[in-house]
Amino acid sequence: MILKQYRFVVECTFDIEDLTSDVVHRSLKPLLNYEEAIEDNKTWESADRQRRLLHALLQDKEALEKFVRIQLAYRFQDLAMEVITPHLDPDEGSDDPEEAILLPMIERMSSEDVAAFASLMETDDCIIDLLTECFILKLERLTISDVSR
Repeated sequence: MILKQYRFVVECTFDIEDLTSDVVHRSLKPLLNYEEAIEDNKTWESADRQRRLLHALLQDKEALEKFVRIQLAYRFQDLAMEVITPHLDPDEGSDDPEEAILLPMIERMSSEDVAAFASLMETDDCIIDLLTECFILKLERLTISDVSR
């Protein structure tokens, strides 16, 4: 048996766009109940809430860097999690690292927003389903090279 070792190098950037109605439509388009979801006031209330959270995140450079790392990990699910997870703080390695990162910002939001996010967290619903759509991964260069000895 011949053993080969490969190095997989990815160079990429994240463009972060505002959470607009286009993002909401793009995010919900794959749903079977798209029309119902897009007409639901709760969808737009959630979008407004997540837009405020996105703007709070963009003001916190340290949290933003951590959040982008988590988004990268989700985009490269298995491979990226193997590489990134060991470098995360203990809270970020939790079951929901995004919540661990965003919780301090949520706590500084209005009482109405705090209550809404808390309610979603209690039911294990995703609290940032639209916000994450604002982080657009763009691969700049991908190389795979043989590093066998």
